[in-house]
Amino acid sequence: MALTSSGIGSGLDIDSLVTQLVRAEGASPSFRLNKREASYQADLSAVGQLKAALSEFQTSLESLSNIDKLKPRSANSSDTSLFTTTADETAVAGSYEIEVLTLAKSEKVRSNSFTDSDTEVIGTGTLDISLGAESFQISVDSNNNTLEGIRDAINDASDNPGITASIIHVDGGAQLVLDSNVIGVANAITVVATDGFDLARLDSANLIVAQAAQDATFNLDGQLVTKGSSSFSDVITGVTINLQKAEVDTIETLTVELDSGALEAKVKRFALTYNALNDTLKQLSSYDPETKIAGALQGDSLLRGVQTNIRNILGDVASDLKFGNIVELGISTDESGHFQLDT
Repeated sequence: MALTSSGIGSGLDIDSLVTQLVRAEGASPSFRLNKREASYQADLSAVGQLKAALSEFQTSLESLSNIDKLKPRSANSSDTSLFTTTADETAVAGSYEIEVLTLAKSEKVRSNSFTDSDTEVIGTGTLDISLGAESFQISVDSNNNTLEGIRDAINDASDNPGITASIIHVDGGAQLVLDSNVIGVANAITVVATDGFDLARLDSANLIVAQAAQDATFNLDGQLVTKGSSSFSDVITGVTINLQKAEVDTIETLTVELDSGALEAKVKRFALTYNALNDTLKQLSSYDPETKIAGALQGDSLLRGVQTNIRNILGDVASDLKFGNIVELGISTDESGHFQLDT
């Protein structure tokens, strides 16, 4: 009978015994490490829960930490087909009579008809084009001396302040149209043609005003207001007005008032996020004597620090305010420690 190193003639499975001994030797430290890893993972998960609840609470708290944010205003129009309006916290409650006289408009000018086509050779020279106080120049030569070429040169000009050129075809022929992208009387279009005789057909003296630049005008409590835009926020402090339609002799009302619904929503959200945070803190710091199971952060100094800071924040009193603490805002605490809101 042959001898083997694994049996040494005894019939024992030495390889298996050695493997089991090595495994048993490493089992204890491996168990300790796995247990420690599980504990760390539980702590990380608990901290993640706490962070999420704190983040929600912080956001709701910020909406109450600034006195201006506690003064939301709403602005309403009695006829939104004539004008719409919004207000921020700087607006003062009141009502105003609005009569919309004109809306702001952009300018549009067109040439007379070129009877041949939009590829008819016009002439050469320069076109000095202005939009209000801003201007740019187009050089017209043999490469672009057609309506198409001039249209493209205007649209491609890097210093074009806001004029769009197009060509329309009517019964009389092709016409060049210049349309302003900005509104108001201050943004009229002017064209000065120099050098070429035929190019003078595009000079402002020979252009037809299809739509004149126009300012917005309206009466505010019987007083005339003129603006270069139909939307503005510098007439009534904190109020933005958007004129929609002109209707002379029709007077509608703009009303600014406290938006109590928005204020109530802020306080209600604060109470709900605090309750969620309070539940999270209780869960993480709890201990069940029957099951002997403790919350993931039971006894942790981090949790105690958070609880102390929150108590300090909620205990702050602003003596210079009518509603200087959460009790005066209508918040009370029930038996479970949850906030209740008396609207």
